[in-house]
Amino acid sequence: QEDVMEPAPRIPMAQLHAQGRCTPCLYLTRKNDGCWKGDACRHCHLCNRQEAKRRRNRIHLEARKAAKARARLQEENEDEEGD
Repeated sequence: QEDVMEPAPRIPMAQLHAQGRCTPCLYLTRKNDGCWKGDACRHCHLCNRQEAKRRRNRIHLEARKAAKARARLQEENEDEEGD
């Protein structure tokens, strides 16, 4: 008998959207023809253009902060190894 890992259940997009944790669909908000993936799209179709821009900016800011924190930790680890 093999241990088979089942994929984690996906949180419904409406729930993520309500919590402010969704990732907006850029095609839906920025392209004239909208999103061609429809229900298969893993991004939020509930955000309007302004909300999508705010959330994208927040996501990018969080990613930059995380990258700076990782770089700082790596630098500290290198300093400790050099001592």
